[in-house]
Amino acid sequence: MAEQERQVITERTFLGRQEKATRGGYACGAVPLGYVTDREGGLAPDAESAVTVRRIFAMRKEGATLQAIASALNGDGIATSRGGRWWPATVRYILDNPKYRGDSEYLFRWNGDEKHVQRTGTHAALID
Repeated sequence: MAEQERQVITERTFLGRQEKATRGGYACGAVPLGYVTDREGGLAPDAESAVTVRRIFAMRKEGATLQAIASALNGDGIATSRGGRWWPATVRYILDNPKYRGDSEYLFRWNGDEKHVQRTGTHAALID
């Protein structure tokens, strides 16, 4: 009985996250650098760390390599969102994340089914 109840709770949670993502909301996962969660569980820009995100995009637009961006951030003592060092792959993750353009994208997998959700997000974009 308890196992069945756990399954029902898990399924409801999954479907709730999927519905929130379908509406463009922040559904799950780590909060991206440059954002904090607001009172409604959405994303709100974080003025301090948003500067780092904008810097990454500006450097890339100027033609800097991923390694050059990572080295510059490490040289200036700027930590990642988890407090670690910057690596080219970390910079690439930032550049490829649609949340910074104001979009919301998730891939949900449940019992062998997959659903890809991509929408305009309800949060503010950090870059143009």
